[in-house]
Amino acid sequence: MPVLSISASALRSTNPSTTSIIPSLGHTSIPTLSINMLSTTSFRNAALVATLGLSYTTNAHLFIQSPTPIQGSAPKAPLDASGSNFPCHGVSLPSSGGQKMAAGSSQVLAFELGDGANTAVHGGGSCQISVTYETDPAAIKDPSNWHVIYSIEGGCPSNTHQNLDGSYQGPQGTYSGALACSDPKTNGVDCVNSFNFTIPTGMKSGAATLGWTWFNSVGNREMYMNCASIDIEGGDGSEMSDLPSMFVANLANVDSCPTTQSMDLSFPNAGKYVTTKKPEGEAAKTAVTFPMAKPTGEGCSNDGGAAPGGSGYGAGSQSSPSAYPSAAATSSSPAYGAPSAPPSASVSMPTSAASSAAGGNGYKIPTMTTIAGTAPSAALAPTGSAAAPNTGAGGSCSGDSVSCPSTGSVICIGNDKFGICDTDGCAIPQPLAAGTTCRNGTIQKRGLHAHRHPHGPGRSLF
Repeated sequence: MPVLSISASALRSTNPSTTSIIPSLGHTSIPTLSINMLSTTSFRNAALVATLGLSYTTNAHLFIQSPTPIQGSAPKAPLDASGSNFPCHGVSLPSSGGQKMAAGSSQVLAFELGDGANTAVHGGGSCQISVTYETDPAAIKDPSNWHVIYSIEGGCPSNTHQNLDGSYQGPQGTYSGALACSDPKTNGVDCVNSFNFTIPTGMKSGAATLGWTWFNSVGNREMYMNCASIDIEGGDGSEMSDLPSMFVANLANVDSCPTTQSMDLSFPNAGKYVTTKKPEGEAAKTAVTFPMAKPTGEGCSNDGGAAPGGSGYGAGSQSSPSAYPSAAATSSSPAYGAPSAPPSASVSMPTSAASSAAGGNGYKIPTMTTIAGTAPSAALAPTGSAAAPNTGAGGSCSGDSVSCPSTGSVICIGNDKFGICDTDGCAIPQPLAAGTTCRNGTIQKRGLHAHRHPHGPGRSLF
C-alpha cells in the first residue's frame, strides 16, 4: 500500500477542509505526517485526524526589533548547540550601508513582540551588546573580535520567571501575552523590557556589526543572537583596548562554558558599561528576582576576557549588580510571595566541584551535605537592593552569614532560605519565595522534580 508523506504546511495549502484547524506556528518545526492512501475520501479523513492530533509548542521566541536586524540574522531560535551558525545565525555580514550611529549617541534595544504572541522569554536572563568590525567568516567566529559595549545582568528581556503565556494582574485589570513593560496595562514584572544604551565615544569609526546575545535563565542551556549592520561615526577609538570580548557559552565548538538553570548570569567580564534591570511598577514592591552568579564550569574563568590593556573582570563598572539578589519566584500567579516558615538550624552546602553530579541538561549540579549551623535571627526582605559585603575571611563569617566553599555557588540554608557564596567564603541567608524550594543547589517550584523540555510537544511550562 503506497504511503504519502505530507507536511502540515502542505495540508494547509492543498486541503481547504483542514485550513481552519492548522494555525500559523511561526518558526515552530512541524512534524511530517505519514498517511495511507486508500482513497481521496479516506485520505482527507486521515489527514484531518492526523492534523487534530498534532502537538506543538505554542510559545514563540523573541528577536530584536531595534536596532533593525540584518535579514536572516534574527530567527527566533537559539544558535545551534554545536556553534555551527555562530555568529549571527551564519549570515554574511555586510561591509557597508548600516544604520548610522554617532559615537556618544543613545540607542534603543527593543524586541519584536509579535502582537503579544512572542511569549517565550524563558524567565529573562542576561544580555550583552557587542560590536565587531570584521567581516571575514573566520575572524567573526573568534569572540575576541567582538567588543562588548553594554552588559545587562538580569531582567533581559523580562523580569518574569517563566514564559509570558499566562494571565497577570495589572493596574487596569487582568492581561495576557507579551506586552512591553512601558504599557500601562502591565504590572512592570510580567512584561518585556526595553533598554537604552550608548555607543561609547571611544569607539572606532567605520562600518561594523552590532550583536545582541542572550542567555536565558529558564529552559535549555542556550545562547541566542541577533545582529544589526551599523555605521559608527565620530569615534576616536580610544576605548577599544578597554572593551572586553563577547561572552560565549553553551556552544560546543566555540565555548562550552555552561550557564546555570534558574540563575541570572553575571558575566565574568561585564565591561565598563553594565546595568542590572530590576522590576518596576506596583508589583515590583513584592517581586523577587533570580539569584545572580558567575558561570563556574570548565573554561568559564577565561570567558569574556579583557582586551589587551583592558581593566580585567568587570573593573570600572558604571553600576554594579546586586551582590545578593532575591530568590526565584513562580509567575504562574500575579502574586509574589514572602517566606512563611521560620528558618532551620541546619545548612546544606555543596561539596567541591570534583564531587558534582551531572544534571539532566548536561551541566553540573552540586551534591549537597548537611552541616550544623546557627539559624538566622531574622528574614531578609527581598528588596532586590545590594546587601553589604561580608567582611569575614577564610570561612569566618559575621552576623547571620554562613560559611560556604566556593565563590558564586548557591547553598541551601534550612528549609526556606538560600545564599550565594561571596569572595570571602560567606553567604548571607535570603528568603525563598512562596511556592519555591532550594534543593541540590537549585531553586525550583515545590513539587517540581523534573524540568520540562521547553521546545517539546505540548504547551511548555518554561
